[in-house]
Amino acid sequence: MSSAEAAPLTCRLPDPPLSPHPVERLVLQLSDPFNLAYQDDTAHAAYRPLPRGKTPSFGHCIVVASVLHEELARLFPGEVFTLESGHVYTTRGNSVFSHVHAWIHWTPANSSGLLKDVNVIDKTVGQFTTAPHTVSVKSAKSLAQQGIFYQSLRTFPDLEAFCDQLALREPNVRTRIELFRNRFHAAWRSTIQCSER
Repeated sequence: MSSAEAAPLTCRLPDPPLSPHPVERLVLQLSDPFNLAYQDDTAHAAYRPLPRGKTPSFGHCIVVASVLHEELARLFPGEVFTLESGHVYTTRGNSVFSHVHAWIHWTPANSSGLLKDVNVIDKTVGQFTTAPHTVSVKSAKSLAQQGIFYQSLRTFPDLEAFCDQLALREPNVRTRIELFRNRFHAAWRSTIQCSER
């Protein structure tokens, strides 16, 4: 084939990025209602008053994970969500940047159920100034590839089991969760009404 008879150029456009799963979209959309709900009285007692220079989420991992778990389980009944309690650490310097932390593991309904399919949902990791990442929703596998590990010490399938365990050390945990839940729902309704205008 001569250069004059060269085959026409074809160009393939890149595939469009996959749109986030509805769970991921919701978790991202809930940032404003969570930010409006943070108050000193819903932080863990060990973190009150909230120190200057800390993010508003400081000391709120239990209440945020609890309320978010409730909402996700209600809105996405086919998905598997568990409340997790444990440590977060990085292999870079082998530093633990959370002592005891709470987050959510999400295994999508259409997955194989293997560890590689587990996603970490953590809206409060930003409270740790040494955290090398921010997470809303990331796969445990991609975090591990970055040297970031969420080590579960306890897994709870529902809020009641989570609260029963926490109440052994913190008797008022249900009160904190209820206060936060009420503020979160009011803020969420407010943001929905504002976006409808």
